[in-house]
Amino acid sequence: MADPASYRPENIPDEPGVYRFFNEKDEVIYVGKARSLKNRINSYFQKNVGEKTYRMIHAASRVDWTLVRSEVEALQLEFTWIKEENPAFNVQFKDDKSYPYLALTMDEKYPRLLITRRAKQKGVTYFGPFTHAWALRSTFDVLLKLFPVRSCSNSNFERAQRAKRPCLLGDIGKCTAPCVDRISESEHRVLAQRLGEFISDGSADITQALRDQMAEAAKMEEFERAGKLRDQYRRFGIDDKEKFDDTRAMHHVITRRFKRYLAEKDLDLNEIELSGGARPKFAYPPQLVIVDGGKGQVNAAARAFAELGITDIALVGLAKRLEEIWFADQSYPVILDRHSEALYLVQRIRDEAHRFAITFHRSKRSKLMLESLLDEIDNLGEVRRAVLLEHFGSIAALSKASFEQIAALPGIGPKSAESIVSSLANSESSYSVDTSTGEIVERS
Repeated sequence: MADPASYRPENIPDEPGVYRFFNEKDEVIYVGKARSLKNRINSYFQKNVGEKTYRMIHAASRVDWTLVRSEVEALQLEFTWIKEENPAFNVQFKDDKSYPYLALTMDEKYPRLLITRRAKQKGVTYFGPFTHAWALRSTFDVLLKLFPVRSCSNSNFERAQRAKRPCLLGDIGKCTAPCVDRISESEHRVLAQRLGEFISDGSADITQALRDQMAEAAKMEEFERAGKLRDQYRRFGIDDKEKFDDTRAMHHVITRRFKRYLAEKDLDLNEIELSGGARPKFAYPPQLVIVDGGKGQVNAAARAFAELGITDIALVGLAKRLEEIWFADQSYPVILDRHSEALYLVQRIRDEAHRFAITFHRSKRSKLMLESLLDEIDNLGEVRRAVLLEHFGSIAALSKASFEQIAALPGIGPKSAESIVSSLANSESSYSVDTSTGEIVERS
């Protein structure tokens, strides 16, 4: 057995990375990761270490390490090396048992969705493994909103059946509550099958899958479900009265966004999830922020970061004129090859952000025009206007509704519905509706 003091390294960097212990045959016997390589590696050479650690460091003859840029990169590199080298002392990593999976228990009478690290079982459909646990929990939360299948334990399910009362998830819309027959066994199984298909197909293009389901839900007039499907991406409106230019607007939005992150990053997410609450949207930092614009916009965003004390998030800008990439601390941009995958990726991200912002402005304009139309209708009142705004949201949606659908809304009735239909008919000479986008266009 080797004396650990004979190979204890010096000048270990105080940075994140992945390290490997080798034996005398130059075989990897252990792989680990650390936020601080210096602290972690030195801890192996202290007195009174555990039995497993004692055996490992005496079986080793040297240790090396590789620096990484983030914890995610460290986790992925660690996992890759463990799978390639199959180190003897990494028992807990074998068969992917330490990494979480999404599991769908299709073998149960009422299938349930859960996160598990256990060995695979027959009759259960698994998706993964996932290297980022918090990202998986966020995905889990979104999936339950879209496909509210059962996710509780068998004991909780049986308790709800006896009490004839669903748990909190049933009350907040994250479970269809088959425990109290709000949905039949066969309907719940179909929902679980749709969930499984969505996860399998969505890995290739989840965004397109969501859009397809939104269109399907809207056609079926399932407005509430379509609204849930729409709730993916995040928007920050800017008050036009402030007369922001591009750089002030960028500083303003970045400040608002990351104030939310600073306020939520220290929340106890496990406690929130156990209580059935919604996961905070800004509880974790992005690895990269791409702003739309050149040096001025990047510097405005960097100033917001500095004012908030944020120093560990990468920031770049993509200027459209030459598609150059700007860094806040550099005088000249980076020019990527016109045919590179990297440039194509950031262009797609930028274009999606543009599409999202344009859609937001169109919907905002449509709602304002609906408010204007409703203000002109006599005897509607504040409450009825609020009901119509909440239910339809735009003149385009209201125009597609029948007289019976409008009259059936709470507080509207036939008389008010008749006034609304009449006002809509008169407004058609002033406005046209782009049926592909839902945008309201004024006729000249």
